[in-house]
Amino acid sequence: MSNNLFMQNIATTVIIISMLFALAKCFFGYKLQRFFSALNGFAIGVVLGALIITIICPKNEYYLTVLLVGILIMGIVGAVVSFTFYKVGVFIYMFSTTFALVYSLLESFVGKRAPVAERGVTLANSDLLNGNLSNFNWVFLIAAFVVAIIVGIITIKFIKKIMIIVTAVSGGLSFSTSLLVDIIKFNNLIVILLVAAAMAVLGITFQFRTTKKYNHR
Repeated sequence: MSNNLFMQNIATTVIIISMLFALAKCFFGYKLQRFFSALNGFAIGVVLGALIITIICPKNEYYLTVLLVGILIMGIVGAVVSFTFYKVGVFIYMFSTTFALVYSLLESFVGKRAPVAERGVTLANSDLLNGNLSNFNWVFLIAAFVVAIIVGIITIKFIKKIMIIVTAVSGGLSFSTSLLVDIIKFNNLIVILLVAAAMAVLGITFQFRTTKKYNHR
């Protein structure tokens, strides 16, 4: 019983932290772009490192050690590259954010499932690394990938406007999902999307009003 309570506390802590990150992205996504770029770069590096090692490394007694070291190194490299090279970081930031957002919205409107935002994509990464491909809708994945590439490229040209809109929408959806589904246990798609839309409007308005003279480079 105590173990179950401990795990519940851990899960609740993770949810609260994810909600705080979602709020930060919704209202400060543009100003905190360096931080989120490095964070996303680390995550992408970890996934790529894990995929490469899973494919090329033999499954022996050293596999787990090699995997842990490899993903840590790749994650650090991804974070450093994203933080150091501004436009690379912008692309990674917008690619990962847009990918998670589009995949979540497709699952919501077409797949008729509750939105998952970044948390769901993270869980999907775990399925991919474990070789469990049955949970993926590959049409949604490809569509999200293509849209994310396009948005990432366009954002480099029009950084401020697109970044504010994408981060506010993404953060609003992630916060709404965590609050209603995970905390309140109210899994109604329409309400989730309405709250997310309200959050997105507030986030977009706040970011544009507070970044008029802000040009992060």
